[in-house]
Amino acid sequence: MSLKSLNPPSCFSLPLSTWWRTDDGIFDEEKRDFHKDFIIRAEMSVLFDVVLAANYLNIKGLLDLVCQEIADRMQNKSVRWVRKIFGIDNEFTLEEEEHIKNEHALAWKGVESDDKN
Repeated sequence: MSLKSLNPPSCFSLPLSTWWRTDDGIFDEEKRDFHKDFIIRAEMSVLFDVVLAANYLNIKGLLDLVCQEIADRMQNKSVRWVRKIFGIDNEFTLEEEEHIKNEHALAWKGVESDDKN
């Protein structure tokens, strides 16, 4: 991956990420808190770009933090929402989806309905 493939609006966060890195690849709590404030307010598209950059720059602490934020945002979201965010095409018919929902009903407990999205 090349840094040139990142979206320009997201790149403003990249210079900051270079000083978060320490010799052992772990950042301290103060830097982590600063980072968390930025990440909580960032849009998903920015988070995806930061994941790519953190992976490319091998900043494990930043990568872990951003991936956790993405996972937290995905929790209890509908399948339609996840497909939209990740650009995944739906290959199931309505009947197949209904069958899957009925077969694995516990997996759908607490998940937002598609009507909310």
